[in-house]
Amino acid sequence: MKVSMSDTERVSGVTPAKLSVAVFGLVAVFSAFFCYLTMRPVPSGSFASVQRIFRNECASCHGREEQYASWGVPKKGPLIKRGDPKGSRLSIVIHSKLSDRMPPNRSLSKQEIESIDLWITNGAKED
Repeated sequence: MKVSMSDTERVSGVTPAKLSVAVFGLVAVFSAFFCYLTMRPVPSGSFASVQRIFRNECASCHGREEQYASWGVPKKGPLIKRGDPKGSRLSIVIHSKLSDRMPPNRSLSKQEIESIDLWITNGAKED
């Protein structure tokens, strides 16, 4: 039995085997990408997660024991403007790349910043 190439195979050079490999490759790439999207950390925006960030990164200078700066008394606008991260001084200083960035010794992670912004956007509730 003689096997002949179809007109499509002769013109494009695509055989069923090559097509199968290409489809399998695309499925593998999309599966890996989907896994990446579903497994990456998602900022929770919960008060518990934000409280942990405040305790670990802010309380040593801005806590009850020590007041390195007067964060309790707004001087340049509200510290937290519920529902509006861009209008909240807290969000402005954690996003800053200048000398007024907080915390001063390191930048918060992207996930930590997103959690704080989400918490403010959701009303900065202390549940």
